[in-house]
Amino acid sequence: METQVQPAKYYLPLSTFKEFTNARIGDKEYGNVLIHETANDTFQKCVELATKIGKLYNPNSWNRDSFGDYMDYMEGYSGFPHYWKLWKDNEYGFYFNLFVRNEEGEWRMWFSGALLFFGKGDSGVSGPNFSVRMDSTDSGWSMHT
Repeated sequence: METQVQPAKYYLPLSTFKEFTNARIGDKEYGNVLIHETANDTFQKCVELATKIGKLYNPNSWNRDSFGDYMDYMEGYSGFPHYWKLWKDNEYGFYFNLFVRNEEGEWRMWFSGALLFFGKGDSGVSGPNFSVRMDSTDSGWSMHT
């Protein structure tokens, strides 16, 4: 049975999302964050790695380097109707498009970017580093637009 995705509580045709599902971490579903079917394994790997290294949620982090914090950020982004489409970029990262609904009720792509896992050189997480931050000695995720 097909499910109908309704980002930001606004109807969009099912054909727009037939290859996407809502992001979910545990019991928490992100209605505005849509994962492409080829990225489901990557999303689960990110949740597992984030849990392993203590970066699933970090309420004390000002720099937003936790995977779950980015999902919260994306879910609550802006004060207008929006949704994100995520595709697999690498083993622990995604590239995305952000769509917003304009005054005429049409959905338009606003910007694109990537949500990447970064390491401190030797991250110690048994995985490759696809991006390195020069201002941190810690591993985590970072959004680039």
